[in-house]
Amino acid sequence: MELWYGRLAHGARPLSSQGGQGGPDLSAIAPEESYGRQLEHGLRLSGESREFFLEGRLDCLVNQLERVGYQRGAVLDFGCGDGSSTSRILDRLGVQGLVGVDHSEEALMQARLGSDGDSVEFRLPGELASEARFSLAYSNGVFHHLEPGKRLSAARYVFERLLPGGLFAFFENNPWNPGTRWVMARIPFDRGTTPLSPPTARGLLRAAGFEIVSATSLFFFPRQLSWFRPLERALGVVPLGAQYLVLARKPNG
Repeated sequence: MELWYGRLAHGARPLSSQGGQGGPDLSAIAPEESYGRQLEHGLRLSGESREFFLEGRLDCLVNQLERVGYQRGAVLDFGCGDGSSTSRILDRLGVQGLVGVDHSEEALMQARLGSDGDSVEFRLPGELASEARFSLAYSNGVFHHLEPGKRLSAARYVFERLLPGGLFAFFENNPWNPGTRWVMARIPFDRGTTPLSPPTARGLLRAAGFEIVSATSLFFFPRQLSWFRPLERALGVVPLGAQYLVLARKPNG
């Protein structure tokens, strides 16, 4: 099987998108219309910022990790983009170190310039050895940018680098949510991509060797309906939120 990160041409699809985690191949975007501006333009429909969605994802992840008794270790940020979320991941998860990978050298350069700690590294995918060293992998909005035929290879890339018992926090945009479809249609680098439904994501991760721990939906209500947000945790089992988290585990055996 061809490596998912092989033969990347100039202007190839990004590794990450929705809600502020990472970004596209920045060289493919006109300077006057940056990744951040494109993203904020799309998210404007929700009434919230990219930071709001990042914090919501991390709230959800912290809750799920506490439930499964996660033992803190090193984290793989798969599709880290420009590293704009790195400091919050470190702060919220209290991890020992983080390695971010992305295929955009320009994004990685920005990530390195913005990094202020020795516990963080940013690398191209092919530069990271396949040894199992991470207790947790984090990915947001990455897989809908990969060609369907390369998604299994990408999931296996993550699987190989997790320690036995390690967890993969797989966040994706939910095509079953009309608002998500609408937002993605407004973002140039999301147009023409193929989002994964929650069952498709679970099937992909199982095919890569993972066990499914849980699946949680989040972001049901825009700011205009924010008084309903206290209900969102209870609605997490309903697969209709704007994004979802599939928490998967690499078997111990």
